Amino acid sequence: MYSITKFAICGVEHNVLGLEEHGMTIGHIERLRNAHEVLREFRFEIVDLERGYSNRILRIDLDNSEISILPVTQQMKDLWVGGKGFDLWLTLQEITKNTKWNSPENPICFSSGPLGGTVSFPGSGKTLVTTVSPGTGSIMDCNVGGYFGPFLKFSGYDALTIVGKATSETIIRIDAVAGKITIEKAPLENIDAHILCEELTEMYADDELDKRNIAVVCAGRGAQHSNMGVLNFSFYDWRKRVARIKQAGRGGIGTVFRDKKLKALVLKNKGITPAWRLEDSKVAALLRPKTISTCESPRDLAAIRGIIGAWNADPEYVIEMMQDIQEHFRHIPKTALDEIALATRAPRAHLYHVATFYKAFSIEPRGETTIQVCMGTACHVKGASRILDGFERILGVKPGETTSDLKYTLDAVRCLGACSIAPVVKIGEDVYGNVRAMDVEALLKDSAAKQVRPKPTSVATAALPVRKVGQEELEVIAERQRADLSQYKGMLMVCTGTGCVSANGFRIRDKLQQAIESQGLSKDYLVVGTGCNGFCAMGPIVVVQPEGVFYQKVKEEDVDEIVASHLLAGQVVERLLHKDPVSGTVNKTMGAIGFFAKQQPIALRNKGLIDPENIDHYIARGGYRALKKALERMKPGDVRREVLASGIRGRGGGGFPTGVKWESGYRAAQERHEDIYIVCNADEGDPGAFMDRSIIESDPHSVLEGMLIGAFAVGSQEGYIYTRKEYPLAIERLEKAILQARAYGLLGENILDSGFSFDVCIHRGAGAFVCGESSALMASMSGKAGEPRAKYVHNVEYG
Repeated sequence: MYSITKFAICGVEHNVLGLEEHGMTIGHIERLRNAHEVLREFRFEIVDLERGYSNRILRIDLDNSEISILPVTQQMKDLWVGGKGFDLWLTLQEITKNTKWNSPENPICFSSGPLGGTVSFPGSGKTLVTTVSPGTGSIMDCNVGGYFGPFLKFSGYDALTIVGKATSETIIRIDAVAGKITIEKAPLENIDAHILCEELTEMYADDELDKRNIAVVCAGRGAQHSNMGVLNFSFYDWRKRVARIKQAGRGGIGTVFRDKKLKALVLKNKGITPAWRLEDSKVAALLRPKTISTCESPRDLAAIRGIIGAWNADPEYVIEMMQDIQEHFRHIPKTALDEIALATRAPRAHLYHVATFYKAFSIEPRGETTIQVCMGTACHVKGASRILDGFERILGVKPGETTSDLKYTLDAVRCLGACSIAPVVKIGEDVYGNVRAMDVEALLKDSAAKQVRPKPTSVATAALPVRKVGQEELEVIAERQRADLSQYKGMLMVCTGTGCVSANGFRIRDKLQQAIESQGLSKDYLVVGTGCNGFCAMGPIVVVQPEGVFYQKVKEEDVDEIVASHLLAGQVVERLLHKDPVSGTVNKTMGAIGFFAKQQPIALRNKGLIDPENIDHYIARGGYRALKKALERMKPGDVRREVLASGIRGRGGGGFPTGVKWESGYRAAQERHEDIYIVCNADEGDPGAFMDRSIIESDPHSVLEGMLIGAFAVGSQEGYIYTRKEYPLAIERLEKAILQARAYGLLGENILDSGFSFDVCIHRGAGAFVCGESSALMASMSGKAGEPRAKYVHNVEYG
């Protein structure tokens, strides 16, 4: 009846059977079916997947024909994930140290991972099968193609485990259409795998098209007579109208299958991917593997090695290396990952995980200019999605994609930290606020027309001193700075925080300086770039001191009028003053504005009053005086007790008492005789909040002084600041502050001649919102993917 038309040795995919005119008669199939005896029937309901899991495992015991359902626990998903992990977990639940390959309790486990069966992920059709091998006597797993794993998932089971031994030739049938599982005696079916697959496909399919929904697992005659039997997985090729076979060829798994008197395992699918919802598939599509580009030129290799060397090939700084490589090449080439692996001895798999975990990185070439459309809460409610649609339409790409000419890459980001001027778009280094959908084309033209200009810095940045200062010299510096500033008739405080910079704050500062010089007023007035005033929606802001006159929404064309009217003629420019939107009252000074009237700034006490890039400005307003007091008059325990008694709490959502945290960390370090580190979490990324950006941009030295006092209190010598890459201005000012503090001897060895030593370095985040969580943050600082750990592990005790 049958003629074999094509065959190959095990381990090679092949067409298995050509039937003469498909000569398998209805009568023959009916004889096979009628010979079956149902030993056990089990009814079940199909469930929807939840984040890739059905949360059920099917267990079948052939010793007593028992069928049961086991739960999938959260611990299993967290620690074992799925696929090979689930198989191993299930195997370990069944075996003992005395289990042999032919022991009844030796299970055969089948599973697919949480992405099994999604049409959006190549390779998701794989099935993992695991057992104790007759060849090695140890646990052996094998992955195999076909559709069995996805069909099992669609039936509502993440895994199947079979234990025990049947007393006669048996078929297990899982029918997802009828919601029924049966264990059946099957005495007449041919034992040859290729014939058996055809017989059972014909037997259980409703029609020719339905044969696509049949998957048969079986082991042939060879598995009965050797320890190397393969396990065959069929799938129906409806174009060629033939059942084809994939094989799990390692470890003799087929031999174990036949030892259990299993003739076949048949699964009938309910339809094409019924368990995967559209939204699930869209999420899975984001995980598609991408092609990694390479670069081999000597110049490129030299650049990569230079970047790695700049970070001393320290594996804890692989994220910083990748950031610099990304900036240099506009992506991370495979060559760079290879070079980092060679230099740091970090596994390539780990580096690939890091490179694909953080949104700031790309392993595919990106455009010359990156366009970031903020999709945070404030921007979203003000129409950011329409703006994103506009860029997609004009550029012809989706978020995460690059134009074919490699000119632009379009990204949708969570928050750019400028919520008060939402919606916000960042093109290259330029931030645009209050963007409308109709502005998209104009923004692209404006960006293309701009020439590369030098990175702006503060006009009044202090020169680095040539020697360290002692405790007594701090007051001398403060007095000198106050005396220098008192020589001016007034100061023009120009906001250069992120919000105002997005509205040309730097240009206004520079133009004011030019206008003052051209009018011969340089000896009378000093232009100072300050941090954020906290009123970004009204920016750019210029405050004229000492009167405190508050000018808002200043444009470049307003600068000459401010100089001519206010500075030369003594007349306030009323049209630039703040007007209360309710009462209509015109407010001349910042203190008169209702928004500021009741504020009592503490952490932000210096906002708008100092140049954040000038350490002398900070010292003149009492900066580092608290550190001097702690080092000069107090012991570490005194500082901890004072902070505890003050009731100061952290700025995070939990409001954890600072004194309790310091005391707990100190005791943990003392008990275990380990070093203690100060970690400043400056990764605030909640839309509308961004307090960390504000304080760093306005007053970075206050952050350093707080860390210094904390370090003295707990006995730390090393500190780290982790901040968001999305806040480049904050990082720039923090870097300058650290250099200035080191130059003054306020960071480093023997600070203020006290014998206390402490230094700080910066870790830049790479676009992962989750890294605001402390354990994820520390994982990222260690050069790993920012993945949180269990909350019962307290970071203050176990970093």
